[in-house]
Amino acid sequence: MQEQIKKLEIELNNKRIRELSREDFKRAINNLESIFTNGNIQAQKAFLRSLIDNIVVGEGKIAINYSI
Repeated sequence: MQEQIKKLEIELNNKRIRELSREDFKRAINNLESIFTNGNIQAQKAFLRSLIDNIVVGEGKIAINYSI
């Protein structure tokens, strides 16, 4: 029983983190133009990092995997 409770707590915490990340992303999208015209480099990098999951470099090609 304790193990199930622990799993549920972890799942709930992960869901909260995802929701907060989505809200941060929504705010960033609403301020996209200002981030890239008036924002500093750190804000721009943080926004781009929030979009990109990973970058895969292969022979003759580069794949950018993203999540929204």
